[in-house]
Amino acid sequence: LFTDVPAIIFGDHTRIVKYIDVPFFIGADGVKVLKSKIKDIDYKYLFYALTNVKIPNTGYNRHFKWLKESSIPLQNLSEQKKIAARLDKMQELIALQKEQIKKSDELIKSRFIEMFGDPMVNPKKFIQKTIDKISEMLFAGGDREQDISPAKKGEYVYPVYSNGETNNGLLGYSKKYRVAKQALTISARGTIGFLVIREPYFTPVVRLITLIPQNYMNIVYLKYMLNCIKFVSSGTSQGQLTIPNFKKIKVIIPPLSLQNKFADFVAEAEKQKTLLNNRLSMLETLCKSLMQEYFG
Repeated sequence: LFTDVPAIIFGDHTRIVKYIDVPFFIGADGVKVLKSKIKDIDYKYLFYALTNVKIPNTGYNRHFKWLKESSIPLQNLSEQKKIAARLDKMQELIALQKEQIKKSDELIKSRFIEMFGDPMVNPKKFIQKTIDKISEMLFAGGDREQDISPAKKGEYVYPVYSNGETNNGLLGYSKKYRVAKQALTISARGTIGFLVIREPYFTPVVRLITLIPQNYMNIVYLKYMLNCIKFVSSGTSQGQLTIPNFKKIKVIIPPLSLQNKFADFVAEAEKQKTLLNNRLSMLETLCKSLMQEYFG
């Protein structure tokens, strides 16, 4: 048990820096515990300064040598405490904003259960149908990487999407589109069951299942309904969601008016979430600016 706290922890493999002010156990040999040789040091200031150090990512290797060779500005103790307090306040505001965003997502889930119940149990006895019966179109796969241009130019005008979150999943552009209607894409490998609503005229990349629902299904309702489902993957080395397995999934079908009412609720909640995300982005930008001002 390491009791000489506060201390700074550095992940030799991960490059993650942590401030610890309670006794702790060292969990792996890739953990470096840092204590200051200088008496007049504020450990929160030291934490923020070390967090700002630019260390190259060399994969699962040791990174401590770069940290040892780095230098940080060292103010007097009084100024250190002021800087640390300002940055603590920024982190507090950022954490609060993230919590509000999380609660916004939880509110939508709660509203869904309130209106429709648990779809796996179907307590309100809505009609049930399998996915293939409520689909106007259902297919797997799409363009491969060699068919994708990284930039929109010439004949390459139609967006190609994966279900990644970076850049909204946009991989590049294609000469053709495969989907001309609003559709739901479902990741079939990796993070299985990750759902995204896509607007018309796009091409999905391989490893995606694309679903266009019948006109009696609101696509927003369907997305949240499927979010409640535990998808069954097949395969041993790398699990994947297959079309045959996906087709067997049963969904509950409330009246369209009720589905639309839920979708309207989601639209309003998403507006508020957008405002929260914008404020979060502003706070994170301001925090980075302060870090640059204090530590270069």
